[in-house]
Amino acid sequence: MTDAHRCITGTRCRGRDGDGMPANTERPGTLCDACLAAHTDAIGRLLRDYAMLYATIGERHAAAGETVKSSRTPAIPINVHADRVMAEIVEWAQRGAIVVARQLNTALPATAGRKLPPARDPETHKPITAESGSIADRTAQRTAPTDVAILHGYLRLIEPHIEALAYEPAHRTLAWARPDRCADHQAQIDIAEAALAAIANDDNRRALERARLAAANCDPCNGWGHNGQAFGITYVTGLAIVERLTELHHTARQHLGHTRLRHRFDMPCPNCHAQTVGRDNGQAIIDCRTCEYAWTEREYKLLVGMHVEDELEETVLRPQLDEANGRLDSIADLAAKLTNPDEVNAPGAGGIILDAIRKIMDGHQPPEQRTIGYDVASTIEQQRAEDDWTWKHEEPYKKPRKKSKKPVAEGIPKIAQSSRSLLNDDGGLYPDEYAIGPACPKCNLIHTGECP
Repeated sequence: MTDAHRCITGTRCRGRDGDGMPANTERPGTLCDACLAAHTDAIGRLLRDYAMLYATIGERHAAAGETVKSSRTPAIPINVHADRVMAEIVEWAQRGAIVVARQLNTALPATAGRKLPPARDPETHKPITAESGSIADRTAQRTAPTDVAILHGYLRLIEPHIEALAYEPAHRTLAWARPDRCADHQAQIDIAEAALAAIANDDNRRALERARLAAANCDPCNGWGHNGQAFGITYVTGLAIVERLTELHHTARQHLGHTRLRHRFDMPCPNCHAQTVGRDNGQAIIDCRTCEYAWTEREYKLLVGMHVEDELEETVLRPQLDEANGRLDSIADLAAKLTNPDEVNAPGAGGIILDAIRKIMDGHQPPEQRTIGYDVASTIEQQRAEDDWTWKHEEPYKKPRKKSKKPVAEGIPKIAQSSRSLLNDDGGLYPDEYAIGPACPKCNLIHTGECP
């Protein structure tokens, strides 16, 4: 079986064997059954995901951070994350439908409504354009298909031909232009970086910061054109389109809260070397979805800190190899002594030889004990023990001491409560000469002395 008969998804194959190799396929350059079923199921659910995102586009979630009590601009009235996922679903579905339509030599689903019939002025015989908001204009707008109908047409074209779409080689397509520095600002930054590398002083550092600041204020460097975000020509494969549509399905599920958030790690599993190591959100246990081994946070940090090849060889493989060589040498010495056939065939010789071999093998760990990791239940108990140890060794909470109040100086006359305002507002319980006196003709207030 050659590499051509392997699943074209490579390391992301869902049907990998025990060695981490992609699954075998009957035809070269195609998807395996597991990957084809997974992509078909995910792409088939995109229309439902789009409808549910549309239903929740008005729901906004409060973001964690410092509260802003006043703002110059009002908040966006929609959920921008849901809108972004919806736009990407339609965009990538359109790319896939274009490829499939080209392969089948057929037309794309209609994306515009019926055109208005030509109308001319009876006097001048010139063409008449429907005014905005008129009955003719509104009728024409109602005939235009909605985004859901357009997406439905794209997906109906893609779903029966997912395997053919995945086999499509790299082709040109239009995509949003990524931020890329223009030639002028890139040259300025290169010159400033070269000067700083030659002479590291404050002047060269400030020159580099000025060059980067100028690039940050440049619209072409940020991917913006005259009419908004710029489009650019890029190359994409059919497999990338299929994988992106599947990824958008999982992104929509995470946004809608239909799946658990899982934090993935880049380091492969120490046992099966698969890229499926991660941690569920809210959990402290790190596990592998392929071999189902788990580790605590402390153990995983230790594994990450080790050099994957050198440290693993020094701490695990070499001691096991030395132990195996030592035991094999002892068994070889024992076999060299058993050269006399009469001694070997004597009654009770088998038991003596077996006892000698058991002494040599005493302390040898079976394969189950030599694995790097434990089952999930044992790991959870170990994590609880480590948490208990940490909590017991933490410094207990101490209530802060109350600050002693400063003594009030004696001999200072206190300000009466009634003299702290211009108007005595005591509800009329204690009327005095000022409260019942006439109002000031200048300011129309009841006060003493000059007008406030």
